[in-house]
Amino acid sequence: MSKDQKTMRLASLELETIRFETHIKRFIDMYNSPRGAEPIRAIKQDFLARVMDKNPVRTGRSRAGWFRAAEAVGLATPGGPDAAMVAKGRSEGMVRMVLTGPRKAIESVNRVPYIAALEYGASSQAPQGMIRLSMREVRTNLKPRLIEGLIEIWKTTRT
Repeated sequence: MSKDQKTMRLASLELETIRFETHIKRFIDMYNSPRGAEPIRAIKQDFLARVMDKNPVRTGRSRAGWFRAAEAVGLATPGGPDAAMVAKGRSEGMVRMVLTGPRKAIESVNRVPYIAALEYGASSQAPQGMIRLSMREVRTNLKPRLIEGLIEIWKTTRT
């Protein structure tokens, strides 16, 4: 191989390396943007919808405790038969969202005082609970869903 051919190969390698680094930087920027949180948000929507669906309802208070979380991820907000209790439940929930940086998370907290009792079988409507059961259901395909979401982000960064 001649010196010119080696120089051309090195130049080609350098150009490909620059393109690759640019692509990686775009991917990281996209991942750290609100768009990068889309796979997490979709999984959270699925999880929260399952929890609310399984949440036993007598007055609607405990299910309304998921209101802020449902609102944060774009789900229909839960209600119930007793408007006053639903209003009380809505005030007893909170959500914390970290959707940029390396630790993307949406934390939902239902502070209805008896939510733990419901989770551990105090209601005949949900004897197996709702949170742990929903976690198990969502966890079965969690990795493929995350990978699929990241692949979609990756595709949009290609030149």
